[in-house]
Amino acid sequence: MFRKRYLTLAAALTLLLTIAPVYGAPNLKVGSTASYSLAASVSTTQSCSASPANYYNEACLGIYPSTALVTIYDNMTCIATKFSCGFSPAFLTVSAGTSVVWQNTGQLTHSVVSNDTANLVSDSFNSGPLSQGGSFTHVFAQEGIYHYYDGNYPFLTASVSVNVGLPNPLPTPMPSAFQVGLNGNIGWRVEGLSSSTANLLVSHSLGVSISVPQLPGLTITPVTESGTLVQSIDLATRVESAGTATDLIEHLLDAYASASSGSYGYNSGFGNIISQMSATASSDPSYTLWWVNGPLSNGSPVQVVDGWASVTGSENLNLGSLGNVQAWIVTSQFSQGVNLTVPSSPFAGAGPNAQAAFNLNFLWSYDKGSDLLVRSLANGTVTMHSASSTQVPTNGYCAGYQCSYTTVQVTRDMRLVITLALRLTATSLSLDQRGRNGSSILDMSSFLSSIMTSPWIAFSVVGIVAGAIIAFSLWLTRRVRKSAMPEATHVPAAGPPTPSPTAPQ
Repeated sequence: MFRKRYLTLAAALTLLLTIAPVYGAPNLKVGSTASYSLAASVSTTQSCSASPANYYNEACLGIYPSTALVTIYDNMTCIATKFSCGFSPAFLTVSAGTSVVWQNTGQLTHSVVSNDTANLVSDSFNSGPLSQGGSFTHVFAQEGIYHYYDGNYPFLTASVSVNVGLPNPLPTPMPSAFQVGLNGNIGWRVEGLSSSTANLLVSHSLGVSISVPQLPGLTITPVTESGTLVQSIDLATRVESAGTATDLIEHLLDAYASASSGSYGYNSGFGNIISQMSATASSDPSYTLWWVNGPLSNGSPVQVVDGWASVTGSENLNLGSLGNVQAWIVTSQFSQGVNLTVPSSPFAGAGPNAQAAFNLNFLWSYDKGSDLLVRSLANGTVTMHSASSTQVPTNGYCAGYQCSYTTVQVTRDMRLVITLALRLTATSLSLDQRGRNGSSILDMSSFLSSIMTSPWIAFSVVGIVAGAIIAFSLWLTRRVRKSAMPEATHVPAAGPPTPSPTAPQ
């Protein structure tokens, strides 16, 4: 009986020590908070070149010159006295730098020839024969009045008056560099907590600034914004539930990639590259970076965000009002190159050949006592190169008349440099206390050492141990005394009397 009771007690203690409710790491409770300062920047350098170079505006910037249209008409005859043919309008006024397009809408062959004798400015042009549907373009760069006539029907005359105005933009390179800054605060609060899940309300307040190195002193802050989102985390695995935080960001990247790829996918190829990169990442589980389930040690593997990282060292961090903390350093690197060749499109020139190279480095520091993230650093570079050919109209926008095209070779290069820094500024959590992980067994040595760190706890333990020793001594003394007492002689109880045998008569 004695042994059974002690076996039952031992089994109960074992269950108490090995089967514990699941807690998050760090020691979370409803209302727990953590706040971080955020500083990030994206620096971009880019370039675009076109060959022939005089189509830079059209091919790289999408800027087309000002265009004016003159139609040449006839009714299958062209007789001076019957007004059956002519130029419309016969008197055109444009600004300097405008492209004038003559379109033959008649059925006869016509031509456009400058009247160099009548013109005060030397700017000769001659279209040559223009059959039905043909067109001719000439750019009038200087102020003046330009007379011209139809070479096949010299009695058809007209003029173009060119005034001083804003000329077409010269081929000016696009801004070669700019920088976007992102500064503010981000934090989370535990809104819901069970033995398996923590629901965090993640909030942020950020300001975006843009500066252009070519224009020193010019910095604008076009956007300041704030918001919240719910992030649901599995406490046992640290995996985020679908539809929260990282998963939403990946969906946004997918949407951007789809939009930037164009309806037929025949653009520079950058959107297609992003699609390739995010297609595999979006199917991976995302692990929260706010904490780890420790304890960690040098060389420990850790799953953070979308991949694996490793504990590569430790450091002593000064967090200002939070004091000094000892933290594990967790690092990860990512490098990948992507090549993409898009087939030729029947609607444009040859498809682009694009290459991209990604190099990203991550560092997270986690408090050794509580497993809470105390800082995070990320930096990386993204380089992209694209070469393609495109069809550029040589006579403006071609509104209402037939276009003529030329093939232009376009080369684009871009380089992104990304930096991001998070730093813990405030928390309601104790940085020296870790929550229990439900999948682990209680470490008795850590448990006892943590108990002995408090003097009054130590005295209480000593008292309990002393009481147990006294109780055991009393029990043992009782057993010894009992075993020393003389045992009484056992006397069997008397049975019923036995009848005597009858004597013989």
